[in-house]
Amino acid sequence: MRVRSCRVNHMDEPLGFYLGEATFSWVVDDEGWVARGRIESRLVVRSEAGAVCDTGWAELDCAATRPGLALLPRTRYTWQVSVRDEAGHVAEGGEHSFETGKMGEPWQAAWLCCDEADGRHPTLARTITTRPGAPLAAARAYVCGLGLYEVEVDGRLASTEHLAPGTCAYDKWLQVATIDLTGALAAPGEHDLRVTLGDGWYKGRFGFIPTRGGYYGDDWSLIAEVHLTYADGTHEVVATDESWQVGRSNVTFSNIYDGERVDATLPAVAPEPARPLDPEEAAARTARLCDRLSPVVSEHELFSPTLIETPAGEKVLDLGQNIAGGFRMRVHEPAGATVRLQFGEVLQEGNFYHDNLRSAEAAYTFVSDGEPHVLRPRFTYYGYRYVKVEGVRNLRPSDFEGVAWYSDIDTGAGRMRTANPLVNRLVENTRWGMRDNFVDTPTDCPQRDERMGWTGDAQIFSPTACYLGKPYAFFHKYLHDMALEQRALGGAMPMVVPSFGVVGAGSVWGDATVVIPWNLYLFSGDDAVLREHWGAMRAWMDHVAALDGDDHGWPSAAAHLGDWLALDSRPGKDERFGATDEGFVAYVAYLQSARIMARAAAVLGEGADKARFEALAEALLSWIRSEYFSPNGRCCIDTQTAHALTIVHGLADARRAGRALHDLVQAMGGQLTCGFVGTPVICEALCRTGYERDAYQLLLRERQPGWLNPVIQGATTIWERWDSLDEDGRITGTSMNSLNHYAYGSICAWLFGWAAGLRPDAAAPGFALATVAPHVDWRLGELEATYESAHGTWRVAWSVSGERSVHLELVVPLGCTARVRLPHAPGGAARTLAASGGVTVEVTTGDAAGEAVVELPHGSYAVDYEATIALRHALSLDSPLADVLESSAAVAAIEGIVPHLHLTITPMELHATPLRDLPWQDLCHRPLSAEQQRAIEAALEGLSDRRYGEED
Repeated sequence: MRVRSCRVNHMDEPLGFYLGEATFSWVVDDEGWVARGRIESRLVVRSEAGAVCDTGWAELDCAATRPGLALLPRTRYTWQVSVRDEAGHVAEGGEHSFETGKMGEPWQAAWLCCDEADGRHPTLARTITTRPGAPLAAARAYVCGLGLYEVEVDGRLASTEHLAPGTCAYDKWLQVATIDLTGALAAPGEHDLRVTLGDGWYKGRFGFIPTRGGYYGDDWSLIAEVHLTYADGTHEVVATDESWQVGRSNVTFSNIYDGERVDATLPAVAPEPARPLDPEEAAARTARLCDRLSPVVSEHELFSPTLIETPAGEKVLDLGQNIAGGFRMRVHEPAGATVRLQFGEVLQEGNFYHDNLRSAEAAYTFVSDGEPHVLRPRFTYYGYRYVKVEGVRNLRPSDFEGVAWYSDIDTGAGRMRTANPLVNRLVENTRWGMRDNFVDTPTDCPQRDERMGWTGDAQIFSPTACYLGKPYAFFHKYLHDMALEQRALGGAMPMVVPSFGVVGAGSVWGDATVVIPWNLYLFSGDDAVLREHWGAMRAWMDHVAALDGDDHGWPSAAAHLGDWLALDSRPGKDERFGATDEGFVAYVAYLQSARIMARAAAVLGEGADKARFEALAEALLSWIRSEYFSPNGRCCIDTQTAHALTIVHGLADARRAGRALHDLVQAMGGQLTCGFVGTPVICEALCRTGYERDAYQLLLRERQPGWLNPVIQGATTIWERWDSLDEDGRITGTSMNSLNHYAYGSICAWLFGWAAGLRPDAAAPGFALATVAPHVDWRLGELEATYESAHGTWRVAWSVSGERSVHLELVVPLGCTARVRLPHAPGGAARTLAASGGVTVEVTTGDAAGEAVVELPHGSYAVDYEATIALRHALSLDSPLADVLESSAAVAAIEGIVPHLHLTITPMELHATPLRDLPWQDLCHRPLSAEQQRAIEAALEGLSDRRYGEED
């Protein structure tokens, strides 16, 4: 065995974070030797004073153990986990550390501020003298600067963090970062400490509400303490006070939306004494100071561009990947020369383009002093793939480096590979959309004049985020802001978090406060998020209940966005709103939240709330059925989204709804018409009702609208709209058209949870117990998914060959259990699964559908069998036109047999029609002759569902 992935509050070696009741987690693998019998663990936590916790050998929860530590401020702790099995084998994990922040202790520092001085960003400085004699054991800076800040010691950055202190509801709390300065101050003597301030989200232009300065403030300010601890035990504090000096940097402008301007020709300005902030305002800000929750935003992937000479004569650098972040660029231009960079996502007609960024300038301007420089943004970031460069005489791509910035979370927990490279790229595009929009807050886009934490987007993407990465700490901070905003609104939810004044969330967007904590609990196995956010969850439900009243007023009581950006909008209606009734969507979301609340109450031991929300869920289900369904159980809203919601949330007979959904999908020729609400669940709904073939048809569609069309067009992230670019690559509009929006990437939750079939179980969250129920498809060919769960690495792989042959592999981590359904395998007949160590498992049971089901413990398994149905569908005259259109060979053959026929432009309403029943008279001006029918049958013989690359 070995112990790995040791984390505190779901973070690696956290420094200065708010920890609350510290939570320890780790993973135990059976690497080296196989555990025998029950596994026990021992957690030991130490400070410099000695052991502060020793659990002894016990059955600890490796996903979330809280030993109830009484932590001290500004204290470093080390910890270690050991595990043993019943045979006495012991494995010891490595030593790890965490360090507390100020934890609310009184500040010795004062808030400092300064004048605007023509926009030149201020640098507050102080000389720190470390004394000789006793070596410096530790140096920590506790800092909060508004809006953004960078700390330098002796001209070098003291931290790798970008955009500190991040964004938050500044009027409610302010984050304090802890910076390790031990190495920077190790040499005895004088050191130059400087903190440069920028505008950021706090002070700069941001959001939708016009203000004179920033929404939250219009001043620069700083509070900081540097604590020096020497080897002899002595301690010194250097704090911000009136001895600090204010100089001016060469940054003349910075803004999240518009970029940054730097003028290296500006003369140095004599420093002046810093001013203390107004005492009343200083006291108010100090009262809001808290240890940080935001994971650090830092550098990750680096990109070397290629140079493009555009038809318009522009010099444009192409990273090959749409990213969010910064750059580094070496320049050496004459004094007075201006270098200007502009950032965009896409080319149009081969030229640079950024009109879809709306009013965001997204530029970097530098005035040269004649000396060589390395340019970099300090107080802004860009969402871009392309950079237009002006003012550089000899532009070399090697002088530029693109740098991805995003919050320090694991974005590689879930990995997937299929036989279709377009699907593989779709998964990676979604991962990049997550990285680019996880810059401190889950944003809607990283490039235009928005970049806000829309709650609905975050809610529908949260399961995908949990499959692709480890976002617990990231969402924990987001939920903290959310709870503070709700408290100020009496339980109501803002549309975005932090709100920046945007309030009034309706359904789905508002329900994020219930859904996101539950998803984090399911995937992590840690109920702390439910306990901490329970008050906000209840406050939202109370708010909706008050608006709904006794007369069912919820649909008209808020601005519901419904199935946002659906493709089935009705004539005369805002095209962003889908055809699915917003009231129906609102009540289904309310029902979903009520059910989650009942389950969460059970987890937390809140018996009265459990009963209350169970009763609410029953009442809501009854109302939905009476209001939106016919007496015989048919949904009266005939849209794909309405039927998908009916199935997933059990609103009525699933078979009827499944058939209706199938008919609508096929009537559209195998394309979806859903928006934000229906898209995340439509493929799941189809799988639940036996129409998995339709689900794969939607996934594998290569034309618009569909997930793979942007991939074919060269997208490296997820688009905001299905048709953000038309089929010719032209932008379809600029009012609301981001090419880096993660919402529709929610298909990845279906790929992991239904195509691979790996899903968590609330009975033992964190994948201690998991459902493994793959849905195989001949057209995809094969799939392999791995997932780093809270309890270890799961692996599911399947492949389909011939007409019916299925090969399935499964790895169940140590201490976990899998409930496995073998797709299309008969449940009544005994089947043998070969496991690790020569173990075999007999399958003799079946589920309601008659398929084989087995419960498997830790181990590696593989099985081969013949499916009960044909998995490869042969084409014939009885095949729907939509299936035929997927085969270029079939289309070419039929068009060669029937003169004047152009199948590819056949009207959509005919796509569900069998080939023999098509109105041939209308399509080619004559009936299909018997001879032509035989010729087509012969041409189709041997052709079947299209597998990627098979006919290329």
